[in-house]
Amino acid sequence: MAKRNRARPPVVRQTPPPSDFTLPTLRPGRRGGRQPKLQPDADTLRRIEATASVMCTFKEAAAILGVDEKTFTNFRKRHPECLEYWQRGQDGGKASLRRKQFALAERNAVMAIFLGLNYLGQRDRRELVGAGGGAIAVEVTSARERINGRIARIAERRGAVEGPR
Repeated sequence: MAKRNRARPPVVRQTPPPSDFTLPTLRPGRRGGRQPKLQPDADTLRRIEATASVMCTFKEAAAILGVDEKTFTNFRKRHPECLEYWQRGQDGGKASLRRKQFALAERNAVMAIFLGLNYLGQRDRRELVGAGGGAIAVEVTSARERINGRIARIAERRGAVEGPR
């Protein structure tokens, strides 16, 4: 099959702009490009606090706010007040959860035990005792001794006279 000769497109050389050419300027304090998806306004910060109060992860909070996780991470880095609202929301959520746990402990023994173990340092100990209330006897044997013992028991059952080799 023959190769086709493809013609190269012509090279277009750009001429520099005239010396009196100036780029259009923006209003002072404005940058070009599109508006960021998240603004540190009262509504956004309130939504961030509410999301943190139900113990959402950063990924879940980003989904609720309608942005990518990386966008939310960058927003948190640029706006320290966002982390303040996040922390306040988490603290409020923990306090609310603790109130509900204590209310539940009044009716539920399992919850009362859980709170006692976690907050009061109580322990759930179970002691094992041997015969007569004494210590439990433990016999340590090697694997080789156990195997030889099994072989001997099998040999006795079969009536063989020879021991293990």
